[in-house]
Amino acid sequence: MGDPRRESERERDLDGHRNRLEDRRGEKRDEQDEHRDGGARRSCDVEVRPGPRRDDDDQFGGGSALGPPHRALDGLGKVAIGTNHGPLSVHSLRMKTILLMRHAKAEAGVPGQKDFDRPLAARGNQDALRMGRVLASLGVVPDAIVASPAARARESAEAAARAMKFGGTIRFVRALYDAEGRVWLEALRALPSSAGSALVVAHSPGIAEAAALLCGAPPGAFDVPTAGLMALDAAVERWHDVGSGGASLRWFLRPKLVEQL
Repeated sequence: MGDPRRESERERDLDGHRNRLEDRRGEKRDEQDEHRDGGARRSCDVEVRPGPRRDDDDQFGGGSALGPPHRALDGLGKVAIGTNHGPLSVHSLRMKTILLMRHAKAEAGVPGQKDFDRPLAARGNQDALRMGRVLASLGVVPDAIVASPAARARESAEAAARAMKFGGTIRFVRALYDAEGRVWLEALRALPSSAGSALVVAHSPGIAEAAALLCGAPPGAFDVPTAGLMALDAAVERWHDVGSGGASLRWFLRPKLVEQL
């Protein structure tokens, strides 16, 4: 048999060795736990910052990065439309079509005849009919016709109306006789809003002045021959709102050009 004291010392050494191993394993587990805890703490400390807002995000409802002055307006220009919205309807601004026509070629005055009473010449009557037909062919038959009551302007308006098969009543405005451009605009402003287009037939130089006012062009920008016809678009809903510089010229036709078409 061995020495009991030595056996007891060996057992104590083994127990100490086992204890040291357990201590090391415990320390290793503690380090692993501490590493995991530290990682979790670090992940929780990360600051999440929103990315920069882009205009294209706002356009598709991703959030409004644009201030009120830059937000879209509806078609009537009255109510701002936000960028965070559901389905909506945008109405486009209505347009008024303005047709300006100088009376066709008139007869030369005779002694004792008033200028107001000078009628159309044969060529003038043909030109007025021609310009009426071209309006019909272009699909621009007006909803209203306003004319000077002077014979040459009245006859021009009536001939054009017959050629285009205008079904309404021509309104004659005495103030348009030999009137300046601003009076033409006043005649337009007096029209009912229900009319989407209108033809005004009167005299020179008022027609050139009116066209320049409407387009915001300098005086003398237009030279309109007899039976000359102009079409302009005004971005307004009511005739009352027609003003200087508020229209754009669509086309300008001369009877000699139309004759060659």
